[in-house]
Formats: sequence, C-alpha cells, structure tokens
Amino acid sequence: MARKSKLEAVGTVLSRLLESRGMGGSAHMARLAAGWEDAVGKGVASHARPDMLKGGTLTVIVDNSSWMNQLSLLRTTIIEQINTAIGKPLVDDLRFRLGEVKKDGPARRKSTAFVPERRSVLPEEKDAIEKSLESIKDDEVKKSARRLLMTSCSRKK
Repeated sequence: MARKSKLEAVGTVLSRLLESRGMGGSAHMARLAAGWEDAVGKGVASHARPDMLKGGTLTVIVDNSSWMNQLSLLRTTIIEQINTAIGKPLVDDLRFRLGEVKKDGPARRKSTAFVPERRSVLPEEKDAIEKSLESIKDDEVKKSARRLLMTSCSRKK
C-alpha cells in the first residue's frame, strides 16, 4: 500500500505533538521568548522579559516600576506586536510583575525554594552505595541510581 507523505517543518510537527500531549504552552512560551526582542524592540527587551503564558494572558517580568507603568500604557500595542511577530494570536492580555531581568537570559523571579546544604559523601557511604548497586545489571539504571544515592547522602541532615 502506497503511503502519501508530505514534508513538514520539524517545529510544526513538534508543536502539534506538544499540543496533543497538553504541553502546548511550553512551545508557545519558547516561540514568545525567541521573538520577544523583535516584537518589542531592544529598549523594552532590556527591561522586560516574558515569563508565563496562561489562557492567553502573558505575564511579563519588568525590572522596575517606571517601566511597568510605561508598558501598562502600551499594553494594546505590545499585544499586537507580539502576535504579529510570532504569527499567531496567542496573547490577548498582559500582566506585569516586578522582578530581575537578566540581560542575556530569561526572566528570573527571586526563588524562595529551599536548597539543602551539601557535604562530602563519606568513604563508607560510597562503599555501601556500590554494594547496593551490585545486583543491577543495566548500566544506565545503575548510573542513575548511583547519582541519586550519592546526592541523597551528600545532603546535610
């Protein structure tokens, strides 16, 4: 049986796959982040970055309140520019939030996540880990288990 196939761009196929798996938001955010500077210009991009897209509302991290006020006044224009730049009407509203805007990277909110302190893994702990891994045949599984156990032991209690 002959199969009709038509070539499609990898991005199109991946977007459709992510969409079908309920992960379309990630693909849309990647598209927004990639086209951000083209859409809003270098000046705005140096003070604001897209952070999250949920239900058509794009949350934008802005580095100070003066820029937040200015961008709020330009909301409609910015939405049009973003949608034009990405070629799809993804954004219908903007929300602004103060935060740190890295000049060469994505927006970062100040993290409040707990990061445990680390310590060196003791030689006897290493020996016990290796002994517990002896029965695992698959090298990749063994490697992952070793990393997990070493990380667990390195955390200060």
